[in-house]
Amino acid sequence: MKFLIAIAFFVVTGVSSFAGTPDELINLFKGADTLKIVFNQKTEIPVAGDEVSLYTGVIYYKRPSKFRWEYTRGADVLIVSDGKLLKSSIEGDCQVEELKGEPLFPLIELIDSPERFKKDFKVKKIQKEGEWVAITIIPRYKDAFFKEITFILKGGRLKEVRTLQEDGTLATYQIEEIDKNIPLKESLFRVTPCR
Repeated sequence: MKFLIAIAFFVVTGVSSFAGTPDELINLFKGADTLKIVFNQKTEIPVAGDEVSLYTGVIYYKRPSKFRWEYTRGADVLIVSDGKLLKSSIEGDCQVEELKGEPLFPLIELIDSPERFKKDFKVKKIQKEGEWVAITIIPRYKDAFFKEITFILKGGRLKEVRTLQEDGTLATYQIEEIDKNIPLKESLFRVTPCR
């Protein structure tokens, strides 16, 4: 279950005087038809006695709405979308379902549909210091999974994402690399039946 919780950040959950989503976020993936994002993740679960778990993973994205999110170390998690169906295989539990119109994976929404992202999330605060910018967002919709998500940028590049859940669980995703507009095989996004 904690893996589902941990991966949901790319699903974000206070009130701000900022009207919209700042250009720094919207411009992160502008012009990207494909992406490869490599990340390291540290999750701290206070309700489990401050348990800390470490993971490594990669996200592949291809416009429109195709993505593959897999953990390469620390968890048996794979989430794949072919743009119509979504398959999640998490620690042996597998499910295939249709993609619905509800908010799902905020990072994917930010990449795929910045206008929808602006409707679904609002800015709680922006902090700037030199080349560093921290943008904390919260959802505009009910029953969101997270209390807030903070995107940390340096020089216009995404360096880290922090998620905070209602129960105090904190996940920090260090972005190791982002490659834009690279060739990606269609087979990466194939949704296969659960076994």
